[in-house]
Amino acid sequence: MDADFAATVFVEIAAFCLARIFGVVFGVVFTVPVAGFVVGFWVGFGAGFLAVPVPLVTGEVLADLTLFTRFTCFVRLVVVFGMARRSSTFCHEMRRSAKLPIVRRGRRFQSMTAAHEPTHESSLWIQPWHWGPIKRFRRQFRTWRNERFWQTPAAPVARSTNARIIVTLTTSPKRLPHLQPTLASLLNQSIVPDEIHLNVPLIFQRTGEPYVLPAWLTDFDSRVMVYRLNDIGPATKSVPTVARIAAESNAIIIVADDDVRYLHRTIEVLVSAIARDPSNAYGLSGYSFASDWSNQYERRETLVEVLEGWASWAAHRSTLGDGISAYFESVRSERPCFLHDDVVMSNWLAMRNIPRIRLFDPRANTKLMKRRGAQLASGYEHDALHKGAGGLVQSLDPRAVAAALARRGALALRTPDWNHA
Repeated sequence: MDADFAATVFVEIAAFCLARIFGVVFGVVFTVPVAGFVVGFWVGFGAGFLAVPVPLVTGEVLADLTLFTRFTCFVRLVVVFGMARRSSTFCHEMRRSAKLPIVRRGRRFQSMTAAHEPTHESSLWIQPWHWGPIKRFRRQFRTWRNERFWQTPAAPVARSTNARIIVTLTTSPKRLPHLQPTLASLLNQSIVPDEIHLNVPLIFQRTGEPYVLPAWLTDFDSRVMVYRLNDIGPATKSVPTVARIAAESNAIIIVADDDVRYLHRTIEVLVSAIARDPSNAYGLSGYSFASDWSNQYERRETLVEVLEGWASWAAHRSTLGDGISAYFESVRSERPCFLHDDVVMSNWLAMRNIPRIRLFDPRANTKLMKRRGAQLASGYEHDALHKGAGGLVQSLDPRAVAAALARRGALALRTPDWNHA
């Protein structure tokens, strides 16, 4: 067999297989479907054009082939890897339409009903049990790829308001030692907050575990203020801070989470929105309820029922009013209300007739957060609240929260079963 011909055939067969594998796999791993083609192309290019040994066929290497033969191998690789792009795009679209068992099961996109669960198997080499490792790889890759971005200092911009800007959050004993990336991102903003209130309970009520303050926190930054208090559940991130600041204060309260790094212009986007109209509450993520109680998300600026704290939301202190502590105290004995602070806080805003607006600004939005790998690894661990808190939480179904609020005559959200707004 002619050595040039045998090597060319070998490269084309390898290219076809690689195109199929990388097109399918990376069409699922990456958000942008063309990434599967790009990765597949460069893998094949390196294997077929940069002298990979083929001893089983010829005992020689491709570098010994003539320039013309190597060029034809390259051209054929480009054609064959068109298959990679087609496979990648196909798998990406199938994943988005939930026609594969590798449907998105991220933090904020879990199905509320079993009716949405696919029951058939895939014929495209990716099975459901593969999805966990693929998601972990995808998250780790995003984190590694964007590390330089998070270390880049934010370009400062002029404030659009003279209000004091206060960021508030809480954490768990396990996450407290690893809170530096979140705090660093909140200080690395185009508009830097005046204060960051870190509400640290004495005892973590969910497990009875005490909090131990890490040594680095003492001298981290003078704007980070640690407040020791009693644990009132996830609402510890916001309620004590709101109660701490007088209602007549000219202050903007920004609620953040402990397992997210925030884009450089997050505070700028929220503060600018409040400067335009301080009578509303604004967030980067939020949803309304569909007829089956599933969460309805829209990728545009829109009114929503529930603002989500993980992506951050903000309101002027005067808008939040008085009585928030008494309100939470009256409902937190209900276990669903204790655990689901997003719904309970949004219900407080609805009781005060405060519109909740989900922003979608090109400077900072959930799509960009995902692309930059803003979600930290701790947000996907088994002890995360949305993951069941290590088996301690069975459900975060908002129906239970709405039912508990309705029993107490405090429900103001528009929901499928109750519509009091």
